[in-house]
Amino acid sequence: MEFKHFTLACGAPLYVMERPYVESVAMCALVRVGARDEMLPDESGLSHAFEHIVFRGNSRFPTDKEVAAYIEETGGDCNAATFKEMTMFEALVPAVHFDRAATYLYHLLSDPLFREKDIVDEMQSVLHEIRDRNDDPSGIVQEVLENALYRDHPLAADILGTIESVSSFSRADFVRYHGKFYNSENFTFIVVGNVSAERVCDTLDNLFSSRTGRSRNVRRAVTEVNPQKLIIVPKDVEQVQICLAAPIGASSARSTAALNIFSAMIDGGMSSPLFQEVRSKRGLCYEVAAHVIGRSDVGYFRVYLATDPEHCAEAISTVKSIITSSIRNESLFLLAKQFLVGKAALLYENSSSIMSRAAIKVLLENRPSSPQETIEEIKGIEFSEVVAAAERYLVPENFVYALVAPKDFRYEP
Repeated sequence: MEFKHFTLACGAPLYVMERPYVESVAMCALVRVGARDEMLPDESGLSHAFEHIVFRGNSRFPTDKEVAAYIEETGGDCNAATFKEMTMFEALVPAVHFDRAATYLYHLLSDPLFREKDIVDEMQSVLHEIRDRNDDPSGIVQEVLENALYRDHPLAADILGTIESVSSFSRADFVRYHGKFYNSENFTFIVVGNVSAERVCDTLDNLFSSRTGRSRNVRRAVTEVNPQKLIIVPKDVEQVQICLAAPIGASSARSTAALNIFSAMIDGGMSSPLFQEVRSKRGLCYEVAAHVIGRSDVGYFRVYLATDPEHCAEAISTVKSIITSSIRNESLFLLAKQFLVGKAALLYENSSSIMSRAAIKVLLENRPSSPQETIEEIKGIEFSEVVAAAERYLVPENFVYALVAPKDFRYEP
């Protein structure tokens, strides 16, 4: 299975993976705009709010019900998501309805109506989403971590925005944003499933020929961060929500691929050191997880857990000890590679999963990876590279701590 790369008549890149043995087609349009592109504080959350409002109607499907029904009546699904560095609109349909997916995405992106009443109503939904997040300690701690880690970096921008900014958005804001970012210079299309590349090219060329011109969203690379080492947010909670993280290189860096393997070395499931030591042996938490968060400029390595206040220091100390003691464990390295190769093989069983992974790769590394390329990348990382990356980035002085804790809680790293 390989991606075929094309450039559409409108100038947008297209990646197609033909899978003639499945009955579905997954398709997405990536737009090169996200939270990091907003002018703060007035535009905080505008990318995400825009993702919401386009579902309220367009010239072809005037109501939100008609927008969704056009895909859902086939048995398919439609969705969208906003990230720090892109916005993604997607559709999954039976293969015989590929044209519907393409038509749906075209009208979603090209001619939203932006009616004032819809804006008022939909912004209320976004405000509920913000309040839901603000009532969720595990959601808050992630935002607190990124505030601590990125501070004045563009990646510090909150995807959801603030109550004040979202409450102020008007039709003029959405029209301006649409004109600035929603054109072929910022589009990338990915199609995976039982449809020929030739048909995809013809269909999208016919639909998107008018979305040309204007300018590409050009970002200035900011490769350094100046983190705040510790932020504690007091809330009416029983447990301490903990994120400890260290800044790393760009997603495209080979050291980041090496740290992905190290993440699996300490968190490859319930048999891994992190789960076994922190949860099974010590009983310090219900959930503990390590991840590498990839970003185009500066990503980060993160461990999350929640524990009782009296066990917070022990939990953090245990996590750091596991990181340090695992770095030169070659047995864990070999198990992690086997684990990740297996995960990659399972991932590529599903068209939607293939598409989603390709979207992240296109955003951060400018091209998707085929299943074989992904597996070969994992296999190609040497133990010495993992050791070097972990010893460079995952040292105690690099860690940033974000805690959501009961009032009057104190912690010193």
